[in-house]
Amino acid sequence: MHSWAAISGISSPQPSAPLNQVLDALHSQQGQLSLLSKHLASLRDEHEALCECLASHGVVPGERLMAWLHRRRFAEARRRHPLQCHESLESLLQAKELSLTVAARLGLSGSATASAASRALRGSLAAVGPELVAMFPLHLYAIGGEAGGDALASVERLDVRENRWVQSAPLRSPRSGCAAVALSGHIYAVGGCGVDGEDLRSVERFSLWDSEWEEVPAMSTGRDELAAAACGGCLYAMGGSHLVWPVRHVLDSAEQFDPRSHCTGSWQALPRLSRERCAAAAVAVRRRLLVLGGCDEDGVALCSAESFDPTGGRWVPLPPMKRPRCNFAAAAAGGRVLVAGGYDDNTRDVDTVEHLDPWQSIGWESVARLPVPRWGVRAASSAGTIFIVGGKVNEYEVGDTQCMDHASGNWVSYAQLLQPRRSFGLAAVMQALMLAPSGQSLYRDRDSDDLQPLQPCGLIGFVGFIFLAGSCGSEQAAMSANEVPVIDLSAFFKEWESMPAERRATTKVDELPQEARTVVRAWREAFGQFGFCHAIGHGIPDEVIENAYACARKFFDLPMEEKKLSDTGRPYGSAGGGFKAQGAESVSKTETDNPGGEVAGIKKARPFDRVESMMYFGHGNDVIPTAVPEYVDVMERYRKEVFRLLLGSMALTAASLDLPLGHFEPFFLTELKPDAAPNSVRLAYYPAYIEGQEPLPGQMRYGEHTDYTGFTFLWQDHNVSGPQTASSGLEAPPGGLQVRMPDGSWVDCPPKPKAFTINAGDLIQAWTNDVFLSNYHRVVNPPPGDRHDRISLVYFTGPTNDTMVEPLPTCVGPDRPARYSAISAGEHLSKKLKVSNA
Repeated sequence: MHSWAAISGISSPQPSAPLNQVLDALHSQQGQLSLLSKHLASLRDEHEALCECLASHGVVPGERLMAWLHRRRFAEARRRHPLQCHESLESLLQAKELSLTVAARLGLSGSATASAASRALRGSLAAVGPELVAMFPLHLYAIGGEAGGDALASVERLDVRENRWVQSAPLRSPRSGCAAVALSGHIYAVGGCGVDGEDLRSVERFSLWDSEWEEVPAMSTGRDELAAAACGGCLYAMGGSHLVWPVRHVLDSAEQFDPRSHCTGSWQALPRLSRERCAAAAVAVRRRLLVLGGCDEDGVALCSAESFDPTGGRWVPLPPMKRPRCNFAAAAAGGRVLVAGGYDDNTRDVDTVEHLDPWQSIGWESVARLPVPRWGVRAASSAGTIFIVGGKVNEYEVGDTQCMDHASGNWVSYAQLLQPRRSFGLAAVMQALMLAPSGQSLYRDRDSDDLQPLQPCGLIGFVGFIFLAGSCGSEQAAMSANEVPVIDLSAFFKEWESMPAERRATTKVDELPQEARTVVRAWREAFGQFGFCHAIGHGIPDEVIENAYACARKFFDLPMEEKKLSDTGRPYGSAGGGFKAQGAESVSKTETDNPGGEVAGIKKARPFDRVESMMYFGHGNDVIPTAVPEYVDVMERYRKEVFRLLLGSMALTAASLDLPLGHFEPFFLTELKPDAAPNSVRLAYYPAYIEGQEPLPGQMRYGEHTDYTGFTFLWQDHNVSGPQTASSGLEAPPGGLQVRMPDGSWVDCPPKPKAFTINAGDLIQAWTNDVFLSNYHRVVNPPPGDRHDRISLVYFTGPTNDTMVEPLPTCVGPDRPARYSAISAGEHLSKKLKVSNA
């Protein structure tokens, strides 16, 4: 009898030798993959630990590391997928439709950030300003509050473009004394008091996508009349009051909620405020959280203010408001905080409006008055515009809606609230582009209020990718990518020059007209952030500058042997030093043989700077080049004009530090004599490179450095063409001057028409206790083959050598202790020059 297998001729399957080899190879490969996976996990751990170590020690901040990584990836993407386009980005963006589509894809904040990093986009978006306003209409949401003693659940929305309030989806439960915060496409209604008098812990969230309210995790405690704001992507709630029968307590606690973890997350406790605050106001400015005013446990209105740094985790005091305020309006716009209305410690309604730049700390300034004093009023801002809404006047709630015209200081009225209310939540949102779950870009139709698809044009994918890359870092990137600002000094100089000395000795910034105060604010902001500005409206005649430039050109065109006749042999920077050829100095970063950095241990880390110079002091001890007979007359007139600019700049500095305008005059107005003061005109000449004498590695026309003493006034050569590309790969603007930004990047600082480029020196930074920045700058090389030379007129300044420099009283406080020891200006300069001449 035979088996079926035998009859059919089919045998049991046996693995063949080749199949066994394949299986063995697969097992081996799986083992190798497992080993590689373990190695990869280990490398990831090491990478994360290294990044944390570098960031925690401040060597490479996390944002900078991410930016560099992004640049590398973007460069690789461009290498793999090159764009076959011969048009410049600027010419492409001349198409209005393309500019608007880019703006729609980026959103308003993304467009602002990208504009800060791209001149081409900034220009194209400026040209379509009205269309952008129509694309991103501003909406105000008035939420809850109180009217006639009752808590409200109603919500109203104002389309600013239409100037009409309409009903929106109501709250789930009525809330008086609540706060409203706009954050990441939602509006949060936080805390308050319910219809039964209960202090609410609950928080509701309104989706701008589907126009519905939902519950999110509640706070740790009920808070009526609290302050709330969004900062760094998180929601913050501070202060308020809470009833523990029979006593109503005013709270000093604060807590934080991260909406990104709202499904499982909870509110986290923060350090306590410096004191209890009820009916205070909160705003966020440049990643800092500010809490202002309010009242204490006894019902006394407060003028104090404080700031919380989320990265440092502590509250620090701010300058107090001019007037105590409780239950008032506050909002931030343009980096400044504005407060309005409320009631004071005598329960009188307040109509004054004041504002503060918390980064510059000039102090609060009065800017306007409300048309009618009122309390329970609220404010909100968007795109630099601040609206004041609602409140209570005498015994009645009002529905007034107003916006301040910053140019005139007048109030512009808008439609009245449908339901007058006080002590409510107010939030402003730009009805911008949203992304559907499918990824389709949508916008809200202005007529039907329905969401409609956006039809992009052909290049939007590429162009949108470019500018989304530029917006990496959001707020921080926008700050670091800015240009050196241009400031028109004329309004301030008009007031300053018309004042007698006795008035300058007592007049402070608050006593100046609005136009002059605007110049003061711009001055402080420029030197606090960049240490540089371009100044126009300085009043120096063109003829004076042109003659000085022609005189410098005439001197530097002389043969070298003739120029050397004006070299006294004294070190660079000393009185009567005269001409110095290339090789006399090096201002580039240096190294030292000892950790203390003593002058004796200094050695040059780079070759000398490729510059010639001729010094003019104007005190009768100068070297006079005989081949330029007009030299003294021309230079003396130029020196006197720029000295006037120096005095005006010091008056501006005094005003910005809340000092009398004439505070610095005694330190600069002195008889002209050798060694009295370091003020000097320096004619700088950067020769053109000739074939065979290109710069050495690391060598620049003028190396990276800060200036030593006071302000420096630079007239850049406007006759140099550009752009240029340095041999080191650095891009040089006309003239080649570059300024270092806070993130370590370098930006071009080309000459501006009729403008002096002004920067603060090391003594100014010490005098102001780091309120003003003495910033690094350099002059980069032209490309190989470029044959342009460069001439600059530089006026170095500083106080008299016997002036003792130490941090000014208005620049020192609990949150800013003195960071510098007293030193005479002469001793400071002597130390710096020893290093430069080493």
